[in-house]
Amino acid sequence: MQKKIISIILSVILIIAICLPVMANNHAVDINGHWAETHINELLTKDILSTYDDGLFKPQQPITREEFAVGLAKGLDLDIVSVTNLTDIQNHPAKGYIAALVHKEIITGYPDNTFRPERQISRAELVTMLMRALELNKTETEINLDGIKYNDIPKEDYWANNFINLASKLKIINGYPDGSFKPNDPVTRAEAAKMLNQTLKLRIIDGSLKAAYPISNKIRVQKLDGSEMILEIANNALIGRNNRLVDLDTLMTDDSLHLIVNKFNKVEYLKAYGMVTTDDIATEVSDLTDGVFNPEEVKKLSKGDLKVIESKAKKQVSEITNGFVTPNDLDLIADGKYERLEPKMRLGIQMELINQGLTYEEAKAILDTDWDALEDFGKTRLVEAVAIQAGLPVDVTDALLNQNWTRLRRLAEIELIQRATAEVLTSELMS
Repeated sequence: MQKKIISIILSVILIIAICLPVMANNHAVDINGHWAETHINELLTKDILSTYDDGLFKPQQPITREEFAVGLAKGLDLDIVSVTNLTDIQNHPAKGYIAALVHKEIITGYPDNTFRPERQISRAELVTMLMRALELNKTETEINLDGIKYNDIPKEDYWANNFINLASKLKIINGYPDGSFKPNDPVTRAEAAKMLNQTLKLRIIDGSLKAAYPISNKIRVQKLDGSEMILEIANNALIGRNNRLVDLDTLMTDDSLHLIVNKFNKVEYLKAYGMVTTDDIATEVSDLTDGVFNPEEVKKLSKGDLKVIESKAKKQVSEITNGFVTPNDLDLIADGKYERLEPKMRLGIQMELINQGLTYEEAKAILDTDWDALEDFGKTRLVEAVAIQAGLPVDVTDALLNQNWTRLRRLAEIELIQRATAEVLTSELMS
């Protein structure tokens, strides 16, 4: 009996001894205390990511497209695929994994049918692969989030914008403190490990809606295998139906569902797809008008309510005139009550003329069509301009322009008397 026990112990020791080198091969020696240590170790333990031959993980080194593709394919437990049209991986060791992702439409490659496996993967590329892994790349499953979340995304129709918005909403990736995303920057192996690990902890459930309980914030779902389950909706979950964001009480029985559930079995993402409603059509038409008419206005228009257009036109005229002409003013014009607008219009035009350099009197003369007064003001303005240019007194300039020699002689006499008086006073003071 004693020999048998010793034999068992020796066998266990031998098994451990044999396994230790294998375990050591996928144990990183350079991640102790690293912020992503937990994520990295979890993926290493599952053989989803691996260390290099020297036992280093190199967490700060940019991850390549091939390295991330292999990890993602392993994490999704995809079957190896031997055939692909990507021309630069036909003899690559990772071909089977990459081809598996192509088969699942997670990878498409570049337009020239290459994958470029050794190239560093960008943040936008990585996020796109993760969102496709969650099957958010189809009309029935994708929720379109309007707008741009980060200040360095060039435009709303940027190829990865919606995937970036969705990944941010699902808390898989964050931007930077300055509000940027840096979509073309490379991703470190540590960052990739964190994002991949968080994505793999999410679970996809497809099925149909049997009932919604808005007050309890729960839904009853029939899965594709026919079984039913009750699921709770997470706080701030993303809920969409057909082409718009909705609340839970908008969902319809028997809607097809694509759910993403977190590790606490709560729904983080819900996309319902079903019978098209009036609200769906109104939203689509609103999008076609680039938001000029919102969905509620579209529905009113469909019922022949043309006041919507009238109200919108009034608002736009008001905006064009910077608020000078208000919607109420336009009502007065439509009713032919021009006299009630005259004081306001007169004041507005007068102020605009003054802003353009006219005096109050000149502006008033124009509005009063007092051309005689306006001519006098014009002459006065001309006299001042010539006087400034010639360096002469205004009175002298006026006399010259009007060829008033008598007045000019009188002004000259006054000028001589003033100079003589000044000289006398100066000489007396000096003496």
